[in-house]
Amino acid sequence: MSAALATALHTPTTTAHAAIAGNERPSPLVIRGLVKHYGDAEVVRGIDLEVRAGECFTLLGPNGAGKTTTLRCALGLAAPSAGTIRLCGEPVPERAREARMRVGIVPQMDNLDPDFTCAENLLVYGRYFGLKDA
Repeated sequence: MSAALATALHTPTTTAHAAIAGNERPSPLVIRGLVKHYGDAEVVRGIDLEVRAGECFTLLGPNGAGKTTTLRCALGLAAPSAGTIRLCGEPVPERAREARMRVGIVPQMDNLDPDFTCAENLLVYGRYFGLKDA
């Protein structure tokens, strides 16, 4: 695992109930052996992570630990140097756009461009998620 501290806040009853009922859903996020380099710097070192259906999850760690890079790779916004990622059953980065269309992201701070109008910001965000008419 990289320097990032990964902490899962599991809701085991949800997963257990699904398993008992025989209808356990596939994990929405599966990361195996994720490595990311920026030049010579290794910023993510071999992360294995699985978020199961019904779980809440958070990444905790100090600045520079690789949290944002891990999420960027998981969403297909940055290509991993090594490893595999499946988001909503789709391989990332190969089908990242299709996977992102099924995911909601809430950033810590807004990333709106202050020089754009509200409509222009909505247009940009819509295009990030593949909305052609946005």
